[in-house]
Amino acid sequence: MEILSGHMAYAEILLAIFVPVAAISFLTPFSRVRRYRPLIVSIAAVAPVYILWDELAVVFGTWKFDPAHVLGIYFFYIPVEEVAFFLVVPFSTLLIFEALDNYVKGTLPCRGGTVAAASISIVLLVILGVLNTSRSYTSVASFFSAGSLALGLIVDRRLLVKKSLWAFLVVSYIPFVFFDHLMVTAPIFTYGRGGR
Repeated sequence: MEILSGHMAYAEILLAIFVPVAAISFLTPFSRVRRYRPLIVSIAAVAPVYILWDELAVVFGTWKFDPAHVLGIYFFYIPVEEVAFFLVVPFSTLLIFEALDNYVKGTLPCRGGTVAAASISIVLLVILGVLNTSRSYTSVASFFSAGSLALGLIVDRRLLVKKSLWAFLVVSYIPFVFFDHLMVTAPIFTYGRGGR
């Protein structure tokens, strides 16, 4: 039995991601920490890059969207829900980060160890990206993750030692795995040649 079916499947997942976080952001303790202007600027700066990447992935056959699980309205080659995904998910994750950053205080005890761990992670992610060049999604995601960590080391090392960042990574990983599993098993999208 399918959990999600029909043309509303992807839209239902987006609503399941967005509605709880948006509702919680209006509750009194969290309403003090929400800052929508920087949130919107961040999304506006990053979303076009991901949308272009997604368009290219569909064009080159890395993955495709199942017409039976989307509304049927397309932005070039990707469904409108996928465009919304790059607005809803950053909105939700950044609000979660702001809330945790406001309530989880302090830094990890070993700053040098954290920088070393981030540096080792960068090297391992680059190696993973190189070893998986035949799997474009894994390769690109590995290089992007390595680049993000490197940018963190260059721009603001203090972020990497904040307990709130690591709490955020743990908290956001759980729904990521859950919703990604739903999207693949529905299947809202499937990997094509060179995917995964």
